Amino acid sequence: MPVPFSTDRDLLIAEPNVFTDLAFLGQERIHVGDAVLQGTALTSALADFDAADIACGAVALVGLSGAPSVAFEVVARPDGHTLTVSLPRTAVGEEPLPGAIPGAPAGGGPLDLIVRTFAPQAMLVHDRLLHLLDLDGRCAPCVGEEAIVSLSAVGHLEVLGTLATLYGGAGALTDRAADLLARARDYQNRFQSALRRAVIRLDLDGDGYPDARRRFDTIQLTRT
Repeated sequence: MPVPFSTDRDLLIAEPNVFTDLAFLGQERIHVGDAVLQGTALTSALADFDAADIACGAVALVGLSGAPSVAFEVVARPDGHTLTVSLPRTAVGEEPLPGAIPGAPAGGGPLDLIVRTFAPQAMLVHDRLLHLLDLDGRCAPCVGEEAIVSLSAVGHLEVLGTLATLYGGAGALTDRAADLLARARDYQNRFQSALRRAVIRLDLDGDGYPDARRRFDTIQLTRT
């Protein structure tokens, strides 16, 4: 099953407020009220993280009921009732950063835990990028997204496109239209600018080494 080039964690790093600003656009995967946060260990007896497939790259919103939540990136899933979480890090390879919830009871809980995803919106941008790169099976059915070597570059484009999509959609649904649509235009401009600059390296013969490149502004194949 196709998955986005980016993760919810990538969206959080790019736009720290997106999971609270646009909560109503997210797909809710977990919502429990018995979570306990101790350092980087987040546990819940009620949640089934295995069944919900909460994995590295997800975003967990943790807080007291009725109070603003703190966003954590999910680093690992040790078992079905435990997540290793971190405050947002500069780089994925860094050590997890423990966080605290203001006013949390002694022992670290109980706390509200919500996990939402914007993966459906990211997949729309994912499919658009593949279409622009002629990797969606229209021209060469045997060459697909597995040929992309420049995954970080495509992931960055997907993040910008997803944020533009999210804020654009939200602007039509709330009374904060002016602010949200301004953000949408900003992300759309950044997305279009990044598209014009991007050079995507491809491995067309499957030998593990890049042998071609494509640009979104010309969409033509050149050998390197």
